[in-house]
Amino acid sequence: MRSRASTGVLAAVGVIAGAVSLGGCAADTEQYQSDAEQFLGGEEVFAAYGIDFRDPVCSVPTSTTVGTSFACTAHGDDGLTYDFTMQISGENSFVLTSVTPLYPVPTTPEASAPSSVAP
Repeated sequence: MRSRASTGVLAAVGVIAGAVSLGGCAADTEQYQSDAEQFLGGEEVFAAYGIDFRDPVCSVPTSTTVGTSFACTAHGDDGLTYDFTMQISGENSFVLTSVTPLYPVPTTPEASAPSSVAP
């Protein structure tokens, strides 16, 4: 298990770049998806956020055109699920442009039921 950084969690979202590993060949949409999933579970993202993101799942981009965004989701070792936005930034490259923590949803009926106020 990796140790967490002492900085505030996701205090500032910087753009982190990833590269598609095709060695000079043009990437297809499935390659962007696969490489983004590997990238989110990697050391560079862990070093930037201090969270070990597990089981990342990314959608397949609609095209390989620069500027195309695609979504990813992963579970953090802090117990939260996170949504990510990736954007294709060039041939064989993409950037992580946003990270959004999704807070746990209550699982018991009592916790999720609205409270009532007596008249």
